[in-house]
Amino acid sequence: MTVRSSPGPLVENNWRMFATCKTVDPAVFYSPGEERGRNRAARESTAKQVCFRCPVIRDCLTFALETAEPHGVWGGTTPSERLALRRSAA
Repeated sequence: MTVRSSPGPLVENNWRMFATCKTVDPAVFYSPGEERGRNRAARESTAKQVCFRCPVIRDCLTFALETAEPHGVWGGTTPSERLALRRSAA
């Protein structure tokens, strides 16, 4: 019997298995459409605290930048912070 390795995308995204956020309610990372001001800042701060404890924060941020993820907190960054990073890299 031949054992085959996982296809590329699964291997490349293997970092998700080690992400601290996988045990946290996704609502912490994604804004409801009507959320603004202090409520949004507080939720994003909570999400970033999770990210800053995460062993794969760099992989997560790289993924979000490479895919131009437009929503949520990824790799300790908000959508506007990632946009600024992409623009400064260009």
